[in-house]
Amino acid sequence: MDLGEYDCALSLCDDIPGIVLMGGKSYNTSIVRSTDYCSSWTTVLNDFPVEITDIEQDPLNPSHMIASGYSSGSGGSSEFYQSNDHGETWTASSAILNGIRVNDMMFSDCVPNRYYCATDGGIYQTDDGVSFTKVFNLETLYLESGPTHPGQIFAACGENGVYRCTGPAAAWEPLPAFYHEGISVETVELVGDQWLYAGTDGFGVYRISLDPLGTGDNTPGSPEPMVTVLSSPGYSSITLHVLPLTLNSTLTVLDISGRVVYTGTLPASAVTQQVVLNDLSSGIYFAGISSYPGFCRFVMLER
Repeated sequence: MDLGEYDCALSLCDDIPGIVLMGGKSYNTSIVRSTDYCSSWTTVLNDFPVEITDIEQDPLNPSHMIASGYSSGSGGSSEFYQSNDHGETWTASSAILNGIRVNDMMFSDCVPNRYYCATDGGIYQTDDGVSFTKVFNLETLYLESGPTHPGQIFAACGENGVYRCTGPAAAWEPLPAFYHEGISVETVELVGDQWLYAGTDGFGVYRISLDPLGTGDNTPGSPEPMVTVLSSPGYSSITLHVLPLTLNSTLTVLDISGRVVYTGTLPASAVTQQVVLNDLSSGIYFAGISSYPGFCRFVMLER
């Protein structure tokens, strides 16, 4: 079987080792399934020319899976498929999102049957797999949740950075540390119970601690910065958020080779402060405060 076109969707069954599903657009095949860790494949859905954009497993009902498919004809639309046997058989759903391509999907880990669709026009929610409600308006490329932060959703929102929803009825809020003008956040990933990583389009990977007072922060074994870069418009300055300081401190900025390119004084009363950084070329830099371990990574772009 030619798998050259299966590059759009990949899903591993969390509860049954060895089951892998791939979706894409290849000849007359939309989804293939392996039960032996990808050694062999079986076609389980034929709905060409629909392009499968994502496949997800329900954490509250692991035998239940959904797949989103995009058809470019007649203005384009997203269609949906369901499986109740770990992806062995699929049926088409009556759900449809007209004129919309689904970038990613995610099941709720606390509300049965609820899932979310990330699209260029925002996030859509459904509780019945038929009707959708728009719950977020910004472009969304990827959704993430995890058992260490139940009920929370993290969204990679391109050049708008990363947003978080802390519960089913909560409002969406930005995570300012991930916003950098001109940089697109393509994906987010929870690692352990503390770290959230964000992957960007050509500017590397960032991380923040979701528990700034948690065990290990600000210690040599797991240093966290006392300063966070809220924004780096790139041209000549950065805006900082500073955790409470007891004394006036020195802000140090290093380039990627470790060379000091800036030093300045931060008053003990500082909470947010803009720092002018003249004559820095495009690149990756690190900001830190004297007497405290840990540096915050940021990017500068030349005008």
